[in-house]
Amino acid sequence: MPDRPASSAPTSRSPYGRNIRRYQIFYAVYDFQLWWPIWILYLLNDRGMSFSDITLIGIPYWLIIAFGQVPAGVFADRFGRAWSMRIGSLIFAAAMIVFGLSGSLGEVIVAWVLWAIAMTLVAGADSALLHDSLKAVGRAGEFEKYAGRTFAIRSSAIVVATLLGGPIASAIDIRVPIFLGAAASLIAAGVAFTFTEPPRDAGRSAPSMSARQTLATAARTAWNIPSVRYLIPFVAILLAGAMPSEYLLQPFLISHDVSLGFEFSALQVPIRLVAVFGAATAFWWIGRMGEGRTLSFLPFALVVAYAGLGLVDHLGAIGFLALIGLARAAAMPVVEGYINRRVPSSQRATILSLNHMGFSLLVVPLLPLLGFGVDDIGIQTTFGIAAVVIAVSAVIVGSLWLRAHRRDPTTRQRLAAAVSGGPTVLGRQQAVGVVARSHPQKKGDPLPDGSPAA
Repeated sequence: MPDRPASSAPTSRSPYGRNIRRYQIFYAVYDFQLWWPIWILYLLNDRGMSFSDITLIGIPYWLIIAFGQVPAGVFADRFGRAWSMRIGSLIFAAAMIVFGLSGSLGEVIVAWVLWAIAMTLVAGADSALLHDSLKAVGRAGEFEKYAGRTFAIRSSAIVVATLLGGPIASAIDIRVPIFLGAAASLIAAGVAFTFTEPPRDAGRSAPSMSARQTLATAARTAWNIPSVRYLIPFVAILLAGAMPSEYLLQPFLISHDVSLGFEFSALQVPIRLVAVFGAATAFWWIGRMGEGRTLSFLPFALVVAYAGLGLVDHLGAIGFLALIGLARAAAMPVVEGYINRRVPSSQRATILSLNHMGFSLLVVPLLPLLGFGVDDIGIQTTFGIAAVVIAVSAVIVGSLWLRAHRRDPTTRQRLAAAVSGGPTVLGRQQAVGVVARSHPQKKGDPLPDGSPAA
């Protein structure tokens, strides 16, 4: 069905139109997880675990996230996106019940394995369901609008849950937010059962390649594009470097004698809000600074933040954790846009999965080191070491990526467009200079502005 401009007529009469509103309700409930601001405190104080134990839990979780995305995509394509989201929500609820009742490290690991499986089933299938539902009512061109609205709804749910989780745990019992999270997942599953599976593209047959062949083909494509080849490990360093902030936020508050309650939750809210701001303004920064400068700035922000956390022993240093959240949230939309502009449309989803896989695999060996650092050498020293490691690794890999980026045909085309069309991304003279440095002109060849090279 061809796309048409949005009409003022309601689409609620169509079952696919009703999917759109219900999709937003689904995420308003699914992401209302009251246990997020207290889960590490719960494991440390109520389950008697060390921080090393907590980081150990993350190893099977991130391995499943790394290797489960492609099989989960195949499941959604074969049995339906709605069914993938239904089953994923039910498994998430089961994971939270196991987590709330857990009495040992093994039981917590089981809960985290279930959560990872749920994540792979819901992620990917969700955006496909939204896109196909919009396309079924002739509004596929509005995908970004509805995806943006859903992002705002999800962010609001997370912020409210973060604010309420601590007070509820303090007033009743620390396990109550966990069981309420399971209830939210069950309600979300109920909403998912009201989805109507939208039609697929007419004439599109099932893929002829296996998941392994699809992954191998996408890997070869990514390797043959130098800017993408080096971007994937560069971004893996960036995102894996930002991940410790998620694990260290609650221990940071504990180390500064912030007790469970309203303050414990409220101090985490600004970090969530800053992350929302980072994701929402990522493309504005691209327009102002360009792709190269934006991506180069993000690891610099991480190094400054971790160095500040290592040097400043004060509760006010939580602002540096907010800076890490800002960099992490801004990275993904920038990176996904960068890859989308450089790879074939038929392989975009798989190459983006490779990007997530690289980050997840790098987190796996990082987590035990993080646990050892906090338990044996102290949280501030761990912050300082993180600053040094990110600085060194980002400079090495980032220099390889930046060199390939400057030589990349898409980069040169965008810079040339900025020159010919005015200062849309870079100033005219700056754009000409970057193109000249990245692709030296031979004598007589025209420069991007049309003038001959000397």
